[in-house]
Amino acid sequence: MKTLLLGVVLGLVAGLWVGVNLGKGQDIWENPFQDNSLKGRLEQSGRTIGDALKDSADAVRDSVK
Repeated sequence: MKTLLLGVVLGLVAGLWVGVNLGKGQDIWENPFQDNSLKGRLEQSGRTIGDALKDSADAVRDSVK
């Protein structure tokens, strides 16, 4: 009975982990608690929002040419 309860609890934890990641559109085994906002992704890459906006403006200008 203890092993069944342990299996159910571990299954729920693993299912929640995978389900949250699928809901966020991340890879299945990534950390579901990481900051997935634009600001968080820019901080992880070491860029600032100003740099990202400048790069995106340059990309738009190049695509319009």
